[in-house]
Amino acid sequence: MKINEKRKYDRAAVTLSRDVKITELASGRKMKGRMTSVSTGGIGITTEVYLPLGMKTAVSFNIREGSNFNGLMAKVIAVRSFPEGFAAGLEFIDLAPDDFKRLKTVVDDVSAMRGLKHFEFLTHEEAIILRGICKEMNFKRNEIIYTEGRENNYFYAVAKGKVSITKKSNIAANKEEVLELIRERELFGEMALFKGKSEATASAYTDCVLFRLSLADFNNLYKTNYDFATKLLVELIRSLSRRIKRMDQEIVDTIYPGSVKELVLKTAKI
Repeated sequence: MKINEKRKYDRAAVTLSRDVKITELASGRKMKGRMTSVSTGGIGITTEVYLPLGMKTAVSFNIREGSNFNGLMAKVIAVRSFPEGFAAGLEFIDLAPDDFKRLKTVVDDVSAMRGLKHFEFLTHEEAIILRGICKEMNFKRNEIIYTEGRENNYFYAVAKGKVSITKKSNIAANKEEVLELIRERELFGEMALFKGKSEATASAYTDCVLFRLSLADFNNLYKTNYDFATKLLVELIRSLSRRIKRMDQEIVDTIYPGSVKELVLKTAKI
């Protein structure tokens, strides 16, 4: 089972562009390259110099903040030329368990973000960025995530488990009506984009793992990566639109003010 798991991640390459420092072990010669892909099995690069097959190297690169890889041993297993230089495939040699785990985390993060419903549009680069600003949260069964009538400045994606959305009953005191059940890979809490106050209560229907994104971090994303943030916003609104369309009209009118509903449905058509 462990062998199959390792092979799975060996094959799963993440497409990223990063600077790479290359040192030929035999001569100590230092070169520079550009990453094209990375996995727990190896790295793909482009370089201006030819790297012969079988050459053993030490490669160093940084995938994201706090994720530096220094002096990973690798062997050239493929090389080809193109007009601007050379493309080479390097296979890691005796990758340390900690480095394997950190590279596997990168593969997992990309898979998790792009695995969310309607988020398949994410590039690997965008998935890395989004995962970097999302906080992983664990909730026990029946634990409250946010409460109706209280301030909420976060929206969520379900990585594992199920989440129940409920609202206080207008008929029976101290009773709640279940509005919907949010399943794995689905989003909820998008109303944080429009209102700071929750119109319903979200609680863990089962033990669950959530990715939480704050409105503040989302706004900061607009300042650093406007195009990506805009694309993400449209998808979040489309997700909210689908939820509105599948709900009973009475529930929609209760949860979503008319102006918000109109904005969501209008934007979803973009």
